[in-house]
Amino acid sequence: MAVFLSIDLSQDLLEGLASFAGENSHELLRADSWQEARTALGFYTCDLVFFPLESDNKGLWPMMPPLAQLPGQPAIIAVVRGQDAEAGAFAIQSGCWDVLNMPCEAPTLSSTIKSCLTDRKILETQSSSSLKRENILGGSPALQRLLQQIGAIASSDSSVLILGETGTGKELFAKAIHANSPRAGKPMIVVDCTNLPATLAESLLFGHARGSFTGAVESSEGLFKQADGGTIFLDEIGELDINVQKSLLRVIQERRFRPLSAKKEISCDFRLIAATNQDLEAMVHAGRFRQDLYHRINTQTITLPPLRDRVEDIPVLFRHYVDIFTENQRLSAKGIAPETMEALKKYPWPGNVREMVNVADSAVLKSHSLNRIYPQHLPGDIRLFLIRANITAQDLLKTAQESSSEAELPSPEAEFSGFSGLTSSMRSASLFASSGESGEQPEADNHSMFSGHSYTDTIFIRPEREGNLRGPQEPDFAPTSELPSFKQARAEFVSKLEACYLVELIRRCKGDFARAREISGLSRARLYELLKQNNLAL
Repeated sequence: MAVFLSIDLSQDLLEGLASFAGENSHELLRADSWQEARTALGFYTCDLVFFPLESDNKGLWPMMPPLAQLPGQPAIIAVVRGQDAEAGAFAIQSGCWDVLNMPCEAPTLSSTIKSCLTDRKILETQSSSSLKRENILGGSPALQRLLQQIGAIASSDSSVLILGETGTGKELFAKAIHANSPRAGKPMIVVDCTNLPATLAESLLFGHARGSFTGAVESSEGLFKQADGGTIFLDEIGELDINVQKSLLRVIQERRFRPLSAKKEISCDFRLIAATNQDLEAMVHAGRFRQDLYHRINTQTITLPPLRDRVEDIPVLFRHYVDIFTENQRLSAKGIAPETMEALKKYPWPGNVREMVNVADSAVLKSHSLNRIYPQHLPGDIRLFLIRANITAQDLLKTAQESSSEAELPSPEAEFSGFSGLTSSMRSASLFASSGESGEQPEADNHSMFSGHSYTDTIFIRPEREGNLRGPQEPDFAPTSELPSFKQARAEFVSKLEACYLVELIRRCKGDFARAREISGLSRARLYELLKQNNLAL
């Protein structure tokens, strides 16, 4: 069963979605505003999100791209009214799975949804557990999705373009693609385009004959020939000289090239993987990157998430690098103070994993004679960020202690994984399947193209209604069921209470963080932590 979320859609399209969901045993959540959608996304893991885009109402546009990074990483289908080319272009550039132009006929809607669900199922069946990860550490949802994508494209022979900020590990992921491909037994040649002089680039890439230039005392086969049968990785391809790009284009197309001053062309069987942290499309428009080359290398694209979007991976990554540096410096194993880890989680990591390596190295050096790393051992950039963000040492320690205390309790996910399996009491506390308090279903429009179908399986989100958000219901311990331990019962009740309270807190403070702190009496750090745990935001 898949879960769909519609955000402020027209009645015709909503009825079509309800019809499709009912006939195929899927669940449809309806939100009539972005605020209602945020509530739904806080409690549910959705597979598809239908997001309306209009050029004359761009206020919500920036909210669409982050949807794909939510738990479950839902596919986004943009809904565009008429021939709104600007909105459609933004949707595609933002990574939407598809664009629906309204009005939309029932067969088109059905075909789009089925294709999307099939694509997601194929990705999910790509087992990341059997993937050779090449030292890729972590288990965050963003990373798991990326590993599934790597598993899907590794077996093909098409070119791959890896996009991502500096320090996200583009070479590491390129090696993972090669290691999981049929070419794994052959060489992978890494070329750093930033260190490729324009005057020597063609000679280094494609080779040269003896005597072709002063100093060429021997023939050289070049880096592409060295990659014959394997993979060549062009790192930071955006730095490649525009004149070299023309030669590279022909080599990629023909898989043949003539070494400098050689009499004959030679053939070469290679797979190309390129990477960049630059906006190649902008470079194409500026005339600094060839458009034909861009399209040639952009057959398959993967985008690496920055470390700030992989917060769950920070503890394992930092622990890994601390262990490496303590061993390299022949030091005893070091612990990491809980407040130190909390500081690392809150830092935005502009330099990503590469910056973390340096931070771990620095922290090990500064704590040289101690057996534990404290926040005082972190570099000045992190400590300055905490000061500017008004996060005190007491906040860090309190959050760490509360997290440690909660870690002793069974995880709420034991009852509802992510937010897709809410208990009945949680559903009644936040959602109700009707458009009114009486529970009556709205009537379908018999004149619509989806006439004859109603909203029977649609859940309507109404977080702003007074009295809609009730506290956890009294526990119902059935005499025939096994009585849970006190800790388990307490954990379940507390998790429900927290979620209900936070949703009501958001409603009442209307996005005012200072007001939320004042009402709740929570510290800044603790409030951030609770909101994050429940996938909510102010």
